[in-house]
Amino acid sequence: MDTDSSEGMNPAPSFLPRPPNDFPEFIETYYHECRAQVPQIEAIAAKWIFEDLIPGLSDFDARFICSDTMTAEDWCKMSMAVGQVHLDLCQRHPKWTRILEHLPGVNLTWDELTSEETYYPEYKQKTGTLHEAGP
Repeated sequence: MDTDSSEGMNPAPSFLPRPPNDFPEFIETYYHECRAQVPQIEAIAAKWIFEDLIPGLSDFDARFICSDTMTAEDWCKMSMAVGQVHLDLCQRHPKWTRILEHLPGVNLTWDELTSEETYYPEYKQKTGTLHEAGP
């Protein structure tokens, strides 16, 4: 057997270039487009610190914080509207489909966020808030 031959060896892997970090653009776009459809959305928070987001790998684990005036009907309308924003963004920006892996998780009002009765330990993990209204 010829040990100097490269026959039968696998070539070195070829990787795609690292995608650009467009999370800031995405977050701003997503928040404002959802808020345009659902004015009761007053803030967005996420379960990460910005430095932990890896372009091409990370999704966006968001939570919306809404006005304390939300009704059951408002929550249902919000679910449909945010789902439509998701679909629209995936169609307009295919590069964001990984980021838009799923809809936001538990959304809540400011009162629910600060109440001892409805406190949820995950709330302390939320960072990266962007808001124009509310406390």
